[in-house]
Amino acid sequence: MKNQLIHNFVTDISKYKIPKYFTYPFVYQKESLSHIASQELQTYLVTTPNWFDSFGHSSNFSTDSVGKMFGVLVVQDIDGNLGHLWGISGKLSERDSDPKFVEPVYNILVDNNFKNAEKNILKISRDIEDLEKRFAKNNYLVISNNLNKTFEKELGILKSQQSNNKKKRKRIRSHIAKNILHTDSKKRLTCLNQMSKNEKLARVSLKKYWEEQIKSHTMMVLDKKNEILNLKNIRKDISQKLQNQIFSQYLFLNANSESKSLLDCFKKEPNPTPSSGSGDCCAPKLLQYAYSHKLKPISMVEFWWGKSPDSNVRKHKMYYPACKGKCKPILDHMLIGLDVSYNPLIARIDQTPIIKYLYEDDDIVVIDKGVNILSTPGKIVQESVYSILKNKYNDTFEPILVHRLDMSTSGILICAKNRESYKFLQNQFLRKKISKRYVAVLEGIVREKNGVIDLPLILDWENRPQQKVCYKEGKMALTKWALISKTKSTSRVYFYPITGRTHQLRVHAAHTLGLNTPILGDNLYGKGNRRLHLHADQITFTHPKTKTILTIQCEPDF
Repeated sequence: MKNQLIHNFVTDISKYKIPKYFTYPFVYQKESLSHIASQELQTYLVTTPNWFDSFGHSSNFSTDSVGKMFGVLVVQDIDGNLGHLWGISGKLSERDSDPKFVEPVYNILVDNNFKNAEKNILKISRDIEDLEKRFAKNNYLVISNNLNKTFEKELGILKSQQSNNKKKRKRIRSHIAKNILHTDSKKRLTCLNQMSKNEKLARVSLKKYWEEQIKSHTMMVLDKKNEILNLKNIRKDISQKLQNQIFSQYLFLNANSESKSLLDCFKKEPNPTPSSGSGDCCAPKLLQYAYSHKLKPISMVEFWWGKSPDSNVRKHKMYYPACKGKCKPILDHMLIGLDVSYNPLIARIDQTPIIKYLYEDDDIVVIDKGVNILSTPGKIVQESVYSILKNKYNDTFEPILVHRLDMSTSGILICAKNRESYKFLQNQFLRKKISKRYVAVLEGIVREKNGVIDLPLILDWENRPQQKVCYKEGKMALTKWALISKTKSTSRVYFYPITGRTHQLRVHAAHTLGLNTPILGDNLYGKGNRRLHLHADQITFTHPKTKTILTIQCEPDF
């Protein structure tokens, strides 16, 4: 291929077939051609030291350095020749592109209108900073506080003096009342009354003086604050207009050569405003270049290169699907006209395994949930443990699942047959009186024998349904664990979840601050495989009717 951005395969790919369908981008599945292409890109990154070191793998660089998401797109030209394109998510330092990587869909760094607007925003920001520094230097708020304190102090002194004077006048009035026939009594009473009026006028005058002083200073403070606020509003308006102008410049093609702007891609989303960085991820860049140069997309894959971030589970050289928050609205348009493979998660769900019944009486039924089956009906797939139980028991009772397991996790689930049993069991869960144990196989070696993982979790909106670690807003998540056995490349462990957050065990296993090794077969936080090697193998609880303690076990099939 003559195009300098199309990399010819170094590896002999003659024995590999061209896939019939293009990659479904939101679930990673290994495909031979794109995997080979990614290995060739990784070889380039390793043999080019600046690339490797600048993503956090060298002590020569700041510890703040973090990795990047890279992508490859296998393409075919009009003559049937295969090659691959390279892409990188976001920017490279202050650059938007590299000679060996596809360019951004829209390069703001070469747009003079953007540069001028950005300069204007920077100038306003500097003006705001100067005003805020002057505001702080002049101690306006301290002065306001002092004025109020001085007013309260002087008013307090005056009130104290007037209170003493009032007591004196009361004693004098009492004395006059006893000597009412005295010739000066009337005159003295008139004098006392005038003194009371004068003191009242003095309080009013003092209040009026200080209220005017405070009001004058408050108005000056408000003027200064409004000056800063107005500049901030101007900056916000300019930034918003600039952002919309930038969004309108992002025009994405699809396989039918139809163009759509970034704003139009997000128009029907719950949040129609694209988040920062939308359109700059690998997948949109790669597809846009392919369509623009009459290249047919064959398959695609993305991988993380470099140091793991503190929040998301991202590991060096590991493959991940395209993000849903930023990319899905764009890719929903860009994939039109391509024969895209079926969502593999839905395909696996459709092969619903038969659930096994472990225990049953008049109040509860305990089952062994098979792998890749939902606990309750989803938005797309209705088949679930709940629907199977409902069909089995018909009108005998309404099944109520007391707890849930991830679709990919197998193992023990408790279902209540009546509301009373459900409330009793649910109360045990809430009071952490139910003991659960999971067995898992990790795709790596764990050095310690046991421990406790404390990593707060929150939904990763950009990569739903994935979770991420967040110390600021995440919910507490605690997991005890113990090593069972090891092989040369794997570790078998027990997990004892203290809390029950979504994907808690999967994130705690994979995250660098956890066990730093994903669960085998984890298609969200590790390498997808035949199944996720995570199984709820034991549960201990108090029976809702008999009040006896039950322990139920169920061995995994791995």
